[in-house]
Amino acid sequence: MPHIELSSDFGFCTMPRAITFVLFILFSMPVAAQSSPEFSRSPIPVSARFDIGNCLGQDFAVFYPVGWSESGRFAWIMREENPESNSFSFYYNIQDLSSGEMIWRSVKKFSRNDLKNKVFPDTTGAAFSTKLKELNIVLASDDVRVKKFPMASGPDTLNIQLNKQNGVIKEKTILNEVELILQSRHLGNKTVYFRQNREGSPALQDLALCAALRSPYEQRLALILCKRYQGFDDVCSVRFQVIGTHMTDGWK
Repeated sequence: MPHIELSSDFGFCTMPRAITFVLFILFSMPVAAQSSPEFSRSPIPVSARFDIGNCLGQDFAVFYPVGWSESGRFAWIMREENPESNSFSFYYNIQDLSSGEMIWRSVKKFSRNDLKNKVFPDTTGAAFSTKLKELNIVLASDDVRVKKFPMASGPDTLNIQLNKQNGVIKEKTILNEVELILQSRHLGNKTVYFRQNREGSPALQDLALCAALRSPYEQRLALILCKRYQGFDDVCSVRFQVIGTHMTDGWK
């Protein structure tokens, strides 16, 4: 998740994970949308979920796409379980996928008793719902547009390439450099995400492309990245980041 670091200790920091230089093309996405009847009865009827567990071996955090606006704004929620405190944290986000700007964000925490076996508490996001209406964001239908690579884009075909280059800090393997490239058969390539490890910042241990969602209004994709960090004092954190990219514009 952009600019929000979620610290947790579930043992995956100490698990050995060989990270070598990788250059490959994803021919299919590792995550698929699935219906959630429980979710459809919740205050916000989101119809798809994406588990970090399907990307980086963890299942304590879940990504929920909420909806789109015609102007390229995308709303989403992260639900994180906190076993140590027997609670859940909810991260509500509205993002402009044209500029990458986070327009609105809120974090709320609830105990397991507050949830009463529901996906969301009864008091879920009145301010969030108001903001959705204000920004003309329409809730996603049951047909959430999960796309797979390679994917058709009119007469064109798009694919994705993820480059990872490893490094070592304090005898721990990290990702020194990561680049995500969208490839077009007719238009060429464009880099949609690039990160280099910087001294003094949390070290990126792993990154996965969990899903690609397509806007129902335009040829724009929301690429859902899941990132695992090795922070200071060996504290691990996991967060989502949503990258917006147009399928026909912005090519070199």
